[in-house]
Amino acid sequence: MRWLLTFGGFRVGVALVVLLLIYLSTTMVPAGHVGVQDFFGRVSDRILAPGINLIVPGTQVIKFSVQTREMKETAAVPTSEGLIVNLDVSLLFRL
Repeated sequence: MRWLLTFGGFRVGVALVVLLLIYLSTTMVPAGHVGVQDFFGRVSDRILAPGINLIVPGTQVIKFSVQTREMKETAAVPTSEGLIVNLDVSLLFRL
């Protein structure tokens, strides 16, 4: 307990608190994603770009992919003559 009251222990304690605040006020958004801030149910209009971003501690960051995606669907469809035709459909979309 005495070592906490010494000057060196005080510096270590202050350094730990500063590091904790820095850790809680940064977030990492991966490449190909964007982040949206949610602060206790209030969604911010500010979009977080990929990389390290500063935020208010207590803010939740929701990450969305903005990469182009492809959905494929295959179906066997009857024609008006009664023949079965295989139909392949592909949809490209991006957020």
